[in-house]
Amino acid sequence: LSVFGFEKMNEIRVRLAKDDADISAARQLCQEWFDWHWENYPDDWPTESDPEWPTDIEHPMGSKVFQTILKELPERHKRPDGGILIAYLNSVPAGCVMYSKAGPGVAEFHRMFVSVGARGNSLGQKLLEGMF
Repeated sequence: LSVFGFEKMNEIRVRLAKDDADISAARQLCQEWFDWHWENYPDDWPTESDPEWPTDIEHPMGSKVFQTILKELPERHKRPDGGILIAYLNSVPAGCVMYSKAGPGVAEFHRMFVSVGARGNSLGQKLLEGMF
């Protein structure tokens, strides 16, 4: 953006989720990712011809399982063995990443997503840096 001939800088903050508003933002971003994924990759949806995941109810990316995951986010990624980071772009939640302990000295990250409209601001990189 340009204001009076000067480029306006975007304010970017990345922080650990600390309250219900942050958890709500993480859930909303995860739901946005879920909707984006199925809109862009509809062939990933489970079908009856797939013997491993014959129904949406059992599929790890099925809507019912995913809603359970969203509900359980705080427990799945609680401190000190995990965390939920939220990236804010101009004070608006725009990205998230979650991590949890996978074993001694090993962590894995989950559900990293940057909103489509916020891409191009290095939020993904900043989220990973914050996690590490």
